[in-house]
Parts: sequence; C-alpha cells; structure tokens
Amino acid sequence: MNQFFTAVLQRPTEPVALERYTQALEGIRPFLTASALGDAISLLDLIEEHEDFDNRIADAARDRLGMHGC
Repeated sequence: MNQFFTAVLQRPTEPVALERYTQALEGIRPFLTASALGDAISLLDLIEEHEDFDNRIADAARDRLGMHGC
C-alpha cells in the first residue's frame, strides 16, 4: 500500500473549533507533503469532465498510483 493518504477537511467557522482545528494541523505539519486551501477536488473533477480532456491522462495517472478503476 502507498505510504500516503489524502484527507479533505472542512475548516470550522466557530472560534473554539477553529482553534482546535488549527492546533491539530500544526501537530501534523512535519508529516504534510502537500496542501491546498482551495477546493482542489472540484477543480480536478471539472478538468477531467471538460470536453477537451484526454481521458488517457487520468487513466495513466491512476495506473501509476495503483488506483485502477477509481
């Protein structure tokens, strides 16, 4: 299995929950390899669904990551 995983977190708006959320992220910072503040999943979905997108690109990426059929 791959040593990485992807998590999508919703940033809380309530001040106490936001503080706990921020502290938790600080605790895992040494292990982060990438992050995005925008909605990267929706962006990638829109790119893949675009009429000009060559599906072979996504298929090759999934094959490279061992995500066949995802």
